[in-house]
Amino acid sequence: MKSVFICYPNENYRLSLTQFLSTEAKQIKVLGGCASYDYCVEYLRGNSPDFLLIAFPISDKEDVQKVRQLKSSFPEIEVVVLSFDFTGGLAERFEYAGAIKHLNI
Repeated sequence: MKSVFICYPNENYRLSLTQFLSTEAKQIKVLGGCASYDYCVEYLRGNSPDFLLIAFPISDKEDVQKVRQLKSSFPEIEVVVLSFDFTGGLAERFEYAGAIKHLNI
């Protein structure tokens, strides 16, 4: 069974995603979630999920750099970025920074 930690700024969406994964993806165990990047980093210092699902607020201009920092600090954790990419240019930037996937939601 694979484990995942969810970092998403909107609590309702984060809880919905947690519920969906817990009921529909039996091979995935949701370890928990948070709303902020800083708490996410703090959590990862003491835990090692297989995957991190992360989204950044639209106003966050350092999102690609933060993915790069996550992969540098926690190379064993696979990072999947969730975003609203209206221009179509973020996928390549996130994947170049070390994310295994970018999902436009």
